[in-house]
Amino acid sequence: MGYGKRIAALCLSFVLALSGNTVSYASTDGIEAVSTIDDEVATGTDANVVIKTEDTEETFNEESESTESEGITIEGLDSELEEQLTEAEEMVYETVSCTTHKGTNEGYNNYITCASPIYSYLVECSSNKFMKLRANAEDGKLVVDYYDKSLNILSSKEVTLQLPRFGGFYSSGGYYYVVTGQSNSNSQDSVEVIRVTKYDSEWKALSSGHIYGFNTMNPFYGGSLNFTEYGNYIFVRSCHQMYSTHQANITFSFRKDTAAIVDSYGDTMNIGVGYASHSFNQFIGVDGTSLVAVDHGDAYPRSIVLVKYSKSITSGAFQSSCKNVTLMSIPGKTGDNTTGTSIGGFEISSGRYIVVGASMLKNNPSSVDNSSTRNIFIASCNKSMADVKTTWVTSYAADSGVNVSTPKLVKLATDSYILMWTEDSSIKYCKLDGSGNVTSGIYSMSGKLSDCNPIVMDGKITWFTWNNEKDAYYQISTSDLSNTKVTNITNGHNFENLGITSGKAQLKCKRCGETREEIVPTSYSNYWWSSESGKTSYSTRIATTLIVGQKLDLWVHSYTPDNANKEYKLTSSDESVVAVDGDYLIAVGPGTAVVAVQSVYNPSLSYKYTLTVKDPNMQIHVNDQLLAYTGYSSQNVSSAERAEKLEYSWYLYTDKSGWQMISDWKTNDSSVNATCRAYGSAMLLVKGRVKNYPNTEISSYVFVRSHGYISGTCQMPYAMQVPGASGYLIGLQTYDNPDNEYRYEMLVYDCNAGTWVYTTTPCKIEGNCMWTVWDPQYGYYWTLFRIYDKNGTLLDEVCYGFENI
Repeated sequence: MGYGKRIAALCLSFVLALSGNTVSYASTDGIEAVSTIDDEVATGTDANVVIKTEDTEETFNEESESTESEGITIEGLDSELEEQLTEAEEMVYETVSCTTHKGTNEGYNNYITCASPIYSYLVECSSNKFMKLRANAEDGKLVVDYYDKSLNILSSKEVTLQLPRFGGFYSSGGYYYVVTGQSNSNSQDSVEVIRVTKYDSEWKALSSGHIYGFNTMNPFYGGSLNFTEYGNYIFVRSCHQMYSTHQANITFSFRKDTAAIVDSYGDTMNIGVGYASHSFNQFIGVDGTSLVAVDHGDAYPRSIVLVKYSKSITSGAFQSSCKNVTLMSIPGKTGDNTTGTSIGGFEISSGRYIVVGASMLKNNPSSVDNSSTRNIFIASCNKSMADVKTTWVTSYAADSGVNVSTPKLVKLATDSYILMWTEDSSIKYCKLDGSGNVTSGIYSMSGKLSDCNPIVMDGKITWFTWNNEKDAYYQISTSDLSNTKVTNITNGHNFENLGITSGKAQLKCKRCGETREEIVPTSYSNYWWSSESGKTSYSTRIATTLIVGQKLDLWVHSYTPDNANKEYKLTSSDESVVAVDGDYLIAVGPGTAVVAVQSVYNPSLSYKYTLTVKDPNMQIHVNDQLLAYTGYSSQNVSSAERAEKLEYSWYLYTDKSGWQMISDWKTNDSSVNATCRAYGSAMLLVKGRVKNYPNTEISSYVFVRSHGYISGTCQMPYAMQVPGASGYLIGLQTYDNPDNEYRYEMLVYDCNAGTWVYTTTPCKIEGNCMWTVWDPQYGYYWTLFRIYDKNGTLLDEVCYGFENI
């Protein structure tokens, strides 16, 4: 939607809230439905479903309305905004194919309760060819696409699954192995529940291995499936719903040459033989000739547990006693599905076993919930399964509102890894060594992760996301982690709307000539969630005055007719004021912008909102509500009398200091300016009342974000300082620089190219002011100013845009 959208999430890693009326809100992910795994689980139920859907039964608070709020019109867009809508649609994507598949893998790396199988894969086939595989694009089939390294599609095919349920895919030695399964609702030992099929590189099935009964009603249930290999053997760690309806992990091995099953374990036992239940995610690896596995347990054990099998796996068999170590204990009742924790990666370095995950336990290690903000952790132990160490990479407060995802761990080389996760719409990543130590600053790029495990291809960490017809290919240079690239591709028909006849849009594809009709809506309702409060439902009311940093999430619902096409476009007339990021509106800077929610196939149906954004360091004023509260009329009360009869009390809240009183009750104190030296967010609260009438008390608040380390920044043409000089002079100043230990960094983002194009890298300086000169091409840019402590921890950051045109 423009350069403001692409960078907004980077600049706004904080949350500010608007003063005024408060409402109740739902989950920031929309309407949430999370299924629970227990001993009485129904056959075939999918666990951990978090959805926002047109079919979801919604519950709104008493402030919800059936009509749109004041200041909203339903009409054709004015010409300027309509032109911007058209540009937003056409400026980013290039159409490459009319073949599309419904579905998505965006965010599938993340789980709240339990993981699911990995459905998306990338495989490098040759020096100029790679394969993309999706197992959830067509029912009962694998969708396989081949591309050259320039992302031109070469060919596609569909491979029918051997059994109806997909478990996982593995590539080794030029051959492909696919694990599939089926339900066994009657608990019969004669039913084949898991099959391993070996394919050649052209997807010709060569041989299969079979597992029957296996104490399994539903394979791959309530967790994931991961592979490792040794010699001629491949080992699998996954999960199942047992005959008893209980859920637990499973392990089996098979031969590479024939796919024949060698060993398997799916019985009920204990951690002493590698059994964990419930097991919500599973990882597996080989250390020498030992099999090592990791489980996310909620009962037996209730922890992140690592096990090492005692048997040498040189013959492909693994069943034996196991040594185990708890990497992270989880408080709570045995078997309670709520753990507030997820794990996303496991690697074996030269000296340690390393697991990465996300958990709310940093803020409250004695109890768990699934609503508090999670933080990224690294848990590891040595090869003797001792010296357990936990490192917290992020430190968000429990109520910060930041959505931190389950991370991924990408191996670059022995003892060199990349840790990746998302925070809202930003991808964060940093480098780890073989001891699990963070060895770089935290990098950021706009975008999303998926269940596709990134691969290293041509010196770039590469993965993809897909959402219906839209694909995005992400790349990060392994030699320069600030060098990133995102390539967006839109597949599918490029339909032109020829007009509306009898309530249907007449569409014709510009590429292949196919025609179709779409029933167009005549109305729909827009529901909004606002970050101004931690409550939990959507309302048709929209806050028309925002504070910088505030977010609004859109949910379009209640279409008339109900079978109308539900595609819409969300746009802003000025993304430097209000940026658009998917279904989110983000208040970027002071000013006014017109936001429109427009039907894709009925452009005349548009809901427009005029939004005003104010600076977070604004003054708060308590108005004449106080006088009205006690029957006074503001029309006949003089300013002097008003000042005498109203009194105020001010408070400031920060994470470090808690609540502090700025001033107690007194008159003539209806506004205040407050400055926080600590980096982060704070809340400024004012209470007002009619003097001597405590029952008239009302309050108002605003969230502010302060910069306790950065005192000033500068970016201006160098010629303003040195006549005849070229380029831009960029400067960063801090309040102080104790012992000259701070690291200063300035980065420049090219909004036209969609990538970072310049960085000073974090460096030490003498004094407290750092300057650099950069010579840009013409275009739009953002400068990110950052300060780190001597350990590389980010202390403060500020982001500003500029144009060289």
